[in-house]
Amino acid sequence: MNWKKAYKYALKNGPDKQTREIACQDPYYAYKYAKKVDKKPREDTREAACKEPLSAYLYAKEVDKGPSEKTRKIACQDPYFAYWYAKEVDKSFHEDTYNAVLNTEYEKMYNEFVDNL
Repeated sequence: MNWKKAYKYALKNGPDKQTREIACQDPYYAYKYAKKVDKKPREDTREAACKEPLSAYLYAKEVDKGPSEKTRKIACQDPYFAYWYAKEVDKSFHEDTYNAVLNTEYEKMYNEFVDNL
C-alpha cells in the first residue's frame, strides 16, 4: 500500500498505526493524515511533515495552529514559506523568518508586513 492509498483507507476507516506509518513516508501525506484523519498534532506526523518546507508550513498553520521551532526551521529553508510562516503562523516578526527572506524577492513583502503590525 502506498501513502495515498493508506491515507484514503484511513479517511474511511479511522486512524491506525499501520496507515499512519505508511502515510508518514511522504511529508505532504503526513500533514494531511494529521489534519484529516488524526485531527490533531502528533510527534510522528509532525516529524514526517518536517521533511519539506511546504508540509512543515501547512502542519504549523493547519494542524498545530501555531508556531514551533521545528516547523519554523524547516519552513525557513525556502524564503517563500518563511514569508508565509511569518505572516500566517507567527503573525509577527521572528529572526529566523527574517533571515530566511533577506536578499530575496520576499524581503520587501516581509518588511511591509512587519511595518503594518
